[in-house]
Amino acid sequence: MQIREEPRIGYANLFYLIDAMRSAGVGAQLQDYAIRFFQRHGVSAARLSVSPTNARALAFYRKHGWRDLGPRPGREFVNLMECDVPLASGDR
Repeated sequence: MQIREEPRIGYANLFYLIDAMRSAGVGAQLQDYAIRFFQRHGVSAARLSVSPTNARALAFYRKHGWRDLGPRPGREFVNLMECDVPLASGDR
């Protein structure tokens, strides 16, 4: 058994939909894709940055289990969001 001092954290560099794709369920598909990607790579948590003034994005992320960690270190104009990445169903 191995205990890690710090979990493996993945980072989504761009999590964005064009206007025409919003409110069509594509955001949830993108969320699912990102989680599956991180699962395949053994990541236990995922992070991304979001503008604290983007209320629509913040609501989406919160609805999908992301936590607001506050201002991102070194880039205080954006907030860092984090969510847990569950084990893939075959890994249990």
